[in-house]
Amino acid sequence: MERGGFYIRKVIATMAHDHDAVTVTENMAEQRFEAHIGAHLAVAEYRRDGDTITFTHTGVPEEIEGRGVASALAHTALEQARAQELTVIPQCSFFVTYIRRHPEYANLLPTTYHPHQSEG
Repeated sequence: MERGGFYIRKVIATMAHDHDAVTVTENMAEQRFEAHIGAHLAVAEYRRDGDTITFTHTGVPEEIEGRGVASALAHTALEQARAQELTVIPQCSFFVTYIRRHPEYANLLPTTYHPHQSEG
């Protein structure tokens, strides 16, 4: 939603994991999904090119690791990609692993995708 040239972040999903609620928002201006946990910010960064979204980096501060925050980011981002009928390119190793563990997202990948192309 844009107003006066400014993008208003919208809440995409709230997920509960280990008694902590993780609220994920999409910040289109910064091209990333965000989860604020206390004073900490976790992100799943992406680039959009037409009908393709490339996930380039997932970052979770050490202080909040192990709470499922990265999984909440990936789940929300991939569900949003599915809803928008986008093709997903996982350059980020976390997204590569997440999609391997959740094959229901494999159909978002291009038919020519080979996992070794995105890992580095």
